[in-house]
Amino acid sequence: DLRAVFNHQWTNEGYFEVTLVALDKKRDTAVSVGLVDVLRDKSNDETGQVGWAKGSWGVHSDDGSWFSEGKDKKCCKGFDVGATVGVG
Repeated sequence: DLRAVFNHQWTNEGYFEVTLVALDKKRDTAVSVGLVDVLRDKSNDETGQVGWAKGSWGVHSDDGSWFSEGKDKKCCKGFDVGATVGVG
């Protein structure tokens, strides 16, 4: 059950990019792209967006907010299908 489809590219510098190529907008209003430190906080799971929990950081497509361990800051206008987002 894949709701969002991404193409991705990894680098050796701790940076990656994903391109959102499909999204089921009937089921989802947003996707998040980011990093999760699963060794730091074992409570991170698939029920929330990246950046909401301790030990996670990410940008959300719906409002362009950057979330860092539950605190948010506007960083862009948001993104949709066709956008490439880099994190690192």
